[in-house]
Formats: sequence, C-alpha cells, structure tokens
Amino acid sequence: MFQALASPRVEIKQATAEAVGDGLWRVRVGIANTGWLGTEISAWAHKNGIVLPLTAQIDGVSASDIVDGAPRVQLGQLDGRVRFRVSGDAKSDGTPDRVLHSWLIRGKSGQTVTLTATHQRAGTSVATVVLP
Repeated sequence: MFQALASPRVEIKQATAEAVGDGLWRVRVGIANTGWLGTEISAWAHKNGIVLPLTAQIDGVSASDIVDGAPRVQLGQLDGRVRFRVSGDAKSDGTPDRVLHSWLIRGKSGQTVTLTATHQRAGTSVATVVLP
C-alpha cells in the first residue's frame, strides 16, 4: 500500500486562457507531480535515460493556428515531495515538482481547448479551457 501512495502522480493544477488581442490567446498549463517519488522514480532510471519525459499537449486547435509552440512538447522530469526540505537548507529552493508551459494560439471566444499532461510512470491529467 505504501508503494502505491508513494508513486508519482501528474496533475494539472492550472489551466488558463488570456486574450492578447487580434484573435490571439495565451493558453497556459501548470503541471505538478503530487506524488512522493519523482517521475523518474529512481536516480538509476534517470541517469540511464530509460524514462520518457513528461509531455504536454494542446488539442481543439489546428496546428496552423498555433502561433508559438508545438502541439505536443516534452517537459522533462519532475521531482516528488521527497525532495522538499523543511530545514530551510539550500536544497529547499525552487519548485522542482512543477512546470509551466504556454502556447500562443489563434482562436475565437467560446472555443474549447483541451490540455493533456502525460507521463509513462505518473499517469495522465486532462483539463479543458474555454477561451473567454
């Protein structure tokens, strides 16, 4: 039971769209590993490159309407909560368990965009955003 609870888990914590003018929208996704272990699970797996990276994907918009960014991007590995230190030492800096990514897209108000975060060991999380 402990091992299941310690497993990495990908969650989309933020999914937003902001109008930037002329039918352009900045779509952002914030992804977190809410598990205890990092997404690579072991240092050996990370060192030997046997774990695929976390990916983020945007759907609901054609590739030609993506002005900045690719429809699917690789975002690397995320640390788990095991890396946090409560003592305040130097290893406490930053948020290595989270990553942000954004796309600049052409779209219309009311259009729905789907954001998907996927990792082979940490699962999949999906969020939808309606362009305001």
